[in-house]
Amino acid sequence: VKSSSSQLGFYTGANPNNYVANKPFGCFTPQTQLHMSEGHTINIEHADEGHAILAHEGEVGLHSDEKVVTALTEDTLIYGLNDLEPFFLGSHPFMTKEGWKAIYPDVAMKENPYRAVGQLKEGDEVKRISSTEPLEYEWVPIQSFTKGVLKAGQTVHGQHYSNGQDS
Repeated sequence: VKSSSSQLGFYTGANPNNYVANKPFGCFTPQTQLHMSEGHTINIEHADEGHAILAHEGEVGLHSDEKVVTALTEDTLIYGLNDLEPFFLGSHPFMTKEGWKAIYPDVAMKENPYRAVGQLKEGDEVKRISSTEPLEYEWVPIQSFTKGVLKAGQTVHGQHYSNGQDS
């Protein structure tokens, strides 16, 4: 199983504090990698204030001083795409050729009420970074979903950007 989840685009455009009470906010396992604007990657758990992180369509988000970390209160199903290890919650939207989609679009829209989110399914194509020098993207067809469980007490992580973006 590959662990290159950093290759997928993780930008939702949400604003801070847009989550629904009693739902875990933060979409990713701690080891999920982020592409920095300088071309290297870091684990999402190590993102700090001022880090310049590549977002959707080459935009750069400056990580705010707020850490988005949620300790799960119950065992929680997580997902991966194709042969990637599971790394995201089903409510996280991904950019597809048809627009934003999530495994659980109803939850994604509650967390991001200003964004239309469709059903993510096998056969959809998601956008991912294929190169940072120069910055290039590619479309990856979803052939299958991998599944795993994060145990109660483990954490999921998200990001808030000081320039109004959120992921």
